[in-house]
Formats: sequence, structure tokens, C-alpha cells
Amino acid sequence: MKRTNVLTEGAIFVAIYTVFLLITLYVPILSVISIFFLSTPFIIFGIRHGIKQSFVLLLASIVMTFLVGSIVSLPIGLMFSVTGIIMAYFYRQKRQLFALIGGTISLLINFVLDYALSIVFLGVDLFSDVIQQAKSSVKETLAAFPSMDEEMKKTMMEQMNEQFDLLMNLLPSMFVIVSFMLAVIIHILNIGIMKRLKLNVGTITPFRDWKFPKSIIWYYLIATLLMLINLPKESFVNIALYNIVFVLQTVLLIQGFSFIFYFCHVKKLSKAVPVLIVIGTFILPILLYPVRILGIIDLGFNLRGKIR
Repeated sequence: MKRTNVLTEGAIFVAIYTVFLLITLYVPILSVISIFFLSTPFIIFGIRHGIKQSFVLLLASIVMTFLVGSIVSLPIGLMFSVTGIIMAYFYRQKRQLFALIGGTISLLINFVLDYALSIVFLGVDLFSDVIQQAKSSVKETLAAFPSMDEEMKKTMMEQMNEQFDLLMNLLPSMFVIVSFMLAVIIHILNIGIMKRLKLNVGTITPFRDWKFPKSIIWYYLIATLLMLINLPKESFVNIALYNIVFVLQTVLLIQGFSFIFYFCHVKKLSKAVPVLIVIGTFILPILLYPVRILGIIDLGFNLRGKIR
């Protein structure tokens, strides 16, 4: 009887997964939301029945992915289904933080594999192609202004090319950061569902209480100082330093946002206030700098300890 119930529930979750996959593949407007729910059936099923049963669900979902999509849609299905199973494993152990870490690692591995396979087997370097198209667009835009001084055009083009090349070099750290952000979104969207289904998955430290090790500041300082050394732009060490600094800057930014949430909580301000501040910061990127500095001060001088 129990096995029959598991199979029945598995069939239901495969159907739910298929619906979300269809929306993701064929309804562009809703796909931005539906793609994050591709993990949901695997998370719920995995918590209820364990990781072994989840792999049976995974096999069924692969078949359905082929039927409703194509081989091109398989990487998307695998990325979110495997991530859901890994997160479910830790949720089942009531370790939400490890679920976030596991989800991040799973997404990162999938991103790297998909990127590498697309280059090796399809001969398509998507990120490089986007960068090249952006360079061409900038060049065409500048050419549309014949009255502009040629020397100025050349200088602007060189500056833009440097920025685009920097983006290309930052690809590894961007994979890491995007993977973490996606894992957080999946967690936030599914934690409410799990609570509604009365699944005990433990707790996680509230974002306002997040505090990274103080040593992060020293790592950031050392990496920044090393960047002052005149290294060849395309050298491994230089690219590695750029990525390390970028990741550490993101960590300090998260620390700054955490402090803002903590401050608003202590001062009993509306929960909407810190959320609006975060949104406003990304709308006006210049605000990222003071938030990052806030993160540095909070880590270095325990700023939140001085708030009453």
C-alpha cells in the first residue's frame, strides 16, 4: 500500500513538474517565475520519501522533458531537478543552511558543465557571443554620431572594450554569485510551500543576523593591494585576483544589506523599508558603494553591537 501511495504521489509530482516545464519553455512572460518552481516537486517529494525515491522521480522527469521539449531543454530540467533533490536531502535533515550551500554548488556545477558542453559539442560560446554583439552595438552607436571627434570615439571604444573584457574575465565569479542567488530564490519560494504543507525542515538564521568572519576584510584588503601590481591582463593570477575581489565585494555587499535589515528590525521599522532599500540600491548602482562600506564597518567594528 505504501509503495502504491509513493508511486501515485510520484506521478502527481511528475505531472506538476511537466506543467512548470511547459510554462517555462513556451510561455516567455511566466517562465521567469515558473523556472524556479521546477525544483519544487523534487524538494517536496524528497523530503517526504527520501533521496533514493527522488532519483526514480528524476528518471521519470527526464523522459517527460524529452516528450514535451527536446534535448536542448534537458539541461534546464536536470539543473533544477538535481538541485531540488540535493536541497531536499538537507531539508530532510533539518539543515536549511546546508540546503542553500548544496543548492548553490549543484547549480554552479550545472552551469559550468552546460557552458563547457555547449562550447565543446555545439561550438557555441554564448557569453563570448553576447560580449562580441555588445561591442558591435557600441561601435555602431558611436558611428551614428559623425560630428563626434574621432579621437574621442577611439578612446570611448577602448574604454568600453576594457569593460567588456573585464566582464569576460569575471565569468567564474559570476557563475558562483548567480548560482547562490538562484539557490536563495528557490529556497524563499519553496520554504513557504513547505510550511504550508507542515513539513518540518528546521530553521535558518534570519538574514538580519547574518555575519561573515571578520577575516573577510583582510582577504579583501590583501587581494585589492595585490591588484595594484602591474600584472599582464590575461595572466591567470590577474584574472584570479579580479574574481576573488569581485566575490569578496559581493560578500561585503550582502553584509551591508544584512546590517540594514538588522537596523530596521531593532528600530521597529516596517519590513518593507529594508526591502525597498535593497531594490533602490540595484536601481541606482552608485548606492552599492556605501552599502559595501557599511558592510566593512559592520564586520570590522561590530556596528550592530552599538545599536540600541
